[in-house]
Amino acid sequence: MYVCIHEVTQKEYETFCRYGKSMESNVPNAKEGIGENYPAYYLNWYDAIVYCNLRSLAEGFAPAYSLNGETNPAKWDGILSETVEGVTKYCGPNSKTDDWDYKGGDDVGIKFNPSASGYRLPTEAEWEYIARGGNKGIPAEQTKYSGSDDNKEVSWDLSNSENTSHPVMTKKHNSLGIYDMTGNVWEWCWDWSGKIIATEEEVTPGTGCESGTWHISRGGNWCSSPMSVSSRSGSWPTTIYGNGLGLRVVRNAE
Repeated sequence: MYVCIHEVTQKEYETFCRYGKSMESNVPNAKEGIGENYPAYYLNWYDAIVYCNLRSLAEGFAPAYSLNGETNPAKWDGILSETVEGVTKYCGPNSKTDDWDYKGGDDVGIKFNPSASGYRLPTEAEWEYIARGGNKGIPAEQTKYSGSDDNKEVSWDLSNSENTSHPVMTKKHNSLGIYDMTGNVWEWCWDWSGKIIATEEEVTPGTGCESGTWHISRGGNWCSSPMSVSSRSGSWPTTIYGNGLGLRVVRNAE
């Protein structure tokens, strides 16, 4: 796959999308980091999906996600929009909606086409593989954090951030040349949270669990303790407040 070497920035996100503003304080600000090269945050999982498809359409790629067969988020029921000076920007719902929450099979909700060429969230398995630098498990080559055993080399977190986000790519990258897989902002993954199973009888698919309460987020953020490459977390698909939730995009290789 192709992987963006940095988290989606505020400039990139705001090209297509708005912030949900379920509370007036839930937008990037000077206290928590604001600027073109700062990561976008206060994004819920729905916002991340909307961004991926809008960017894919703008750049001529086949969107990875659909809702009721439609891939243009501007046409999705429940989409939020705001038009300023003739430019319309979008974001996902502020409240949890079963209409957007795919639970497997023929159920309604946002569906993922894993063969599409467009931008998408990594699956949890992909995210961890990237964070580990493509390392397949040789113990001597593993690092606790993405690119180092010393979190301060690679991560903006509770230990060094001064309680604010920082511009992307200001810490050391990992062995693949990818930055901020540890710290700065939590990164949404595609998967629902759930137990990962690998037995002779059952194996969790590479796209993760098809149902759950939370969606996976990985990597930690500026106000969390440093998170190892194996640390798992998750949040409601509408969570934005206080968690520094953002995203990183990937695309399938040609």
